[in-house]
Amino acid sequence: RAGRDDRLGCNGCARFVRYSCCLWLRRIAFDGPLRVEGAFAERPGLTEDKASPAIGVALAALDAVLVAGILSFAAPCGVHTDGSVGTCVWASRAMLGAAAVLGVIAIVRIFERDEGERRGLSLAAALIGVLVAVTPGVVIQLCQDAAMPCNAAMHPFALFIGAAIALTGGADLVLRLIALTKRG
Repeated sequence: RAGRDDRLGCNGCARFVRYSCCLWLRRIAFDGPLRVEGAFAERPGLTEDKASPAIGVALAALDAVLVAGILSFAAPCGVHTDGSVGTCVWASRAMLGAAAVLGVIAIVRIFERDEGERRGLSLAAALIGVLVAVTPGVVIQLCQDAAMPCNAAMHPFALFIGAAIALTGGADLVLRLIALTKRG
């Protein structure tokens, strides 16, 4: 059992994996991630073009508007007279959770250079926009009274900002797919 790595179950696997990773890391370190040659050169999306942060910045701005709106003018009803909270509070918390995910997507989208990952992040942003739009009223029901703040402010705000996020992500995705079909 001398020289055997029990975690991997054989002698050669640990050395092979270590050697392969070292070669890959050396190649990335010396050649740079955008000038990879050999087997990695065929990977679609590795191009020398500059990453435009415009969509990421737009998504981050829409995310900031979403969070500011939910915490201020489009806030849920709050505590009712009997001490309970309405379902609109849970809808606002779900939208804040979606806003947190969108914030991460926007930050990653600002710095991402890989074309395929940009398309994936745009698709994820579009789906989050749809989720934000349908959360109050469809996924989580709001208060019964139409004059309540959740029905008067939060629901229309969520529809508007969710549609804006979905259109931003969807339009970027469609434009990138059209450019991809024209290139290849």
